[in-house]
Amino acid sequence: MLVPYKRHVSASIEKIVGLPGNRGLTDVGAENGTFRDWNVWFRGQAGYWRGCLEAIHHRLGRTSAEDAASSSQSPLQALHALVGSHPGWLAIMTP
Repeated sequence: MLVPYKRHVSASIEKIVGLPGNRGLTDVGAENGTFRDWNVWFRGQAGYWRGCLEAIHHRLGRTSAEDAASSSQSPLQALHALVGSHPGWLAIMTP
């Protein structure tokens, strides 16, 4: 439910990360500076998560991982291609 080292539930962070123009969201109880910090954190972790997920896909014999997450996609789109975009996708990737 909580992302490690964050004081908000992962569902709130999912609404913000990777999305442009997140100012004015009233259903997430955080300020704009926190939104910015979450996006910086996400950009820093996205490449690592993607690499881990692609390695897992490869190890399990799922060859479609490289096709699903192409290099032309944004970090968020690439992660969604690997784990899905349903609510809870962030919780799946973080321990």
